[in-house]
Amino acid sequence: RLWDEWREHLAAGTNATSISAPEPAPSPSERITHTGEFTYGARFSPSGETIAFSHADGKSYPAIFLADSRFLRAPEALAPRNSGSTLTWGRDGASLIFAQQEINFRSEISSDLYRRDLATGRLERLTLNRHLRYPDYSPARNAIAATRSRPNRSDLVLIDPAGGREETLLAGDPALPLIFEPRFSPDGEYLAFSATDAAGNLDLHLLHLDSRRRTRITRHPGDDISPVWSPDGQFLLFASNRDGRYNLYSYSRVDSSLRRITDTSAGAFSPDVSPDGSRIIYSGYRSSGFDLYTIPFAPECWVPVSTAEAIVDLPSPPAGPAPVETAAPVPYSPLSTLLPRFWIPYLTWSPADDDIETRLGLITGSRDALGRHLYIVNPFYHTGGERPGGWAFYENRSFYPRISLSASQDYLSRAWGMEDAPSTSWIESRTASVGLTLPFPSFRKTYGISLGFRGEWETPLDDLPEESGLRPVTLIGPQVTGFLDSSRAFPLTPGTVEGFTLLFSSHHYLAALGSTQNLDRYRAEGSLFLRLPGNGGAALRGGAGYHPSASFDLFPRGYPESLFSGTERAGLLRLTLKSPPCIIERGIRTLPVYLNLAYLSVFGDSGLSESPADGSLLFRNGMGISLVLRTTLGYVIPVSWEVTAARGLDPDGETQFYVTMNYQLGSGLHEHRRSQEILSRR
Repeated sequence: RLWDEWREHLAAGTNATSISAPEPAPSPSERITHTGEFTYGARFSPSGETIAFSHADGKSYPAIFLADSRFLRAPEALAPRNSGSTLTWGRDGASLIFAQQEINFRSEISSDLYRRDLATGRLERLTLNRHLRYPDYSPARNAIAATRSRPNRSDLVLIDPAGGREETLLAGDPALPLIFEPRFSPDGEYLAFSATDAAGNLDLHLLHLDSRRRTRITRHPGDDISPVWSPDGQFLLFASNRDGRYNLYSYSRVDSSLRRITDTSAGAFSPDVSPDGSRIIYSGYRSSGFDLYTIPFAPECWVPVSTAEAIVDLPSPPAGPAPVETAAPVPYSPLSTLLPRFWIPYLTWSPADDDIETRLGLITGSRDALGRHLYIVNPFYHTGGERPGGWAFYENRSFYPRISLSASQDYLSRAWGMEDAPSTSWIESRTASVGLTLPFPSFRKTYGISLGFRGEWETPLDDLPEESGLRPVTLIGPQVTGFLDSSRAFPLTPGTVEGFTLLFSSHHYLAALGSTQNLDRYRAEGSLFLRLPGNGGAALRGGAGYHPSASFDLFPRGYPESLFSGTERAGLLRLTLKSPPCIIERGIRTLPVYLNLAYLSVFGDSGLSESPADGSLLFRNGMGISLVLRTTLGYVIPVSWEVTAARGLDPDGETQFYVTMNYQLGSGLHEHRRSQEILSRR
């Protein structure tokens, strides 16, 4: 029923903005790219010989591409861009100017203008923390027009490309709050742009730069966006959904008439006209995504739109802002948005030789609206320890450096006794830590250092004889971690396929602070990620540790944990090969579960460790295979499920099976990842 009502509503809206009979019919379009996904914002160079556009395919980093105007050769990637889709050519077509986002040291995002020199490839940042978007360069004025974002409004500004000096042309106000996509006229006398009015309608405006006189040239409930001039300045072309679908239209500056240029049911966006006035290029939508299309620039084929139907008389906005009763401003409080918004129940099942260890747990967490506070909690009941446990993590990002707190309580089984009469006891393991992190983030890489303090306590739950060797242990001391991460994963790739990671950490537990003993732990590791043909991936990881803990993950898989317990030194080399993903992109009826993709990975481990018994070196090899299913739960929480089988290749190796759940809270700067093993058979 809802579908029928929506279809009737759409049909009614289309009929209300009907057009005159198409005599003659609009020119047919030609599809010139076949990549799909997101291909947008094409612009002809001043000579008309080259086209620049932005492209993102979900498999690699978004980038700016160049192609000859006839697309006789495959487009070539010029350079990556962090965000945005529009761009403009600089003086004489020697450079490209575009806006993209970047991150400052306080993890604040700002959009600024950049210039890429085509001859040298040099990238120059033109502005700093200006919040600028939609640049357009005018050779006639040697200036860049752009919009500057402010809270609840935007301004139209003029930028000096040499020194970045800024001049405000039009300040956003309640009558014209948001301004988008300014475009200079060929003679540099006018700026065309789209803007919202007080009623929320998005229409086209002209601004005469010398007199600052503004004229509204369309008035319609539909959205009129992306204006572009014809080379002679006679026509303004734009995209509009005034008939229920986005198509291209023209506005004549001679007689103020409107004509429809395209007649596509899927959508036409972001037009541009060749400098010789012979062709129009635009982004068209299909089921595979956005691609580029061209049509002849032929005004005689454009379909007139009835002015009476196209232009709707709307009530003029009041001369001044209407009085509105507003509450007195109050300080921001994160509490209302910190309530848990999701719950992930899980059951960990680990069959042992003489018992079954089970955890019944629940994962939840949240972050506030501004991303200043983030927390995750995981309470569970442990059948082995026969008591509750859990862990919790909190991070405060209101300050620089960031402040983090964590605590956990778990239960570990430890074997002791003679070989002919082994026994197993449960150990209560508790940890607590506090840290300060100084990150230096950017879109391409993040590095930083973390300083903290950590405590670990292990207490046997049973009364044990002296010969068991199991005694209470206390470790307290400072820790330091340094990291560098340029790795990148994309929506349609098998995990991480580009970049590298480096990490170094040191823990120093001191008897003077209450530790059972003085103990130093060191860890160093790095990973290299590579893209393989066919959208596959490879990862090479190497690491080494001194007095490593189990959390360091420096031991080959496919061997009992007891083999490496107490090891002083360990090193690991791991090679992982990942298959091209199977793209699923399907939901399960009305359940809040979405299946994104699945892929296989095979891995090989080679580990070298020092035997805790006699100090001899243990060289062990293992291999295995994993099936990874990436899902989205509750519409917003990315969760991947990894089913793994591992086998040690040496005589003391064993076959192990386990299922791991990896989830992510937040995204981008506010991202926090966790892993939870939910099934194991070792």
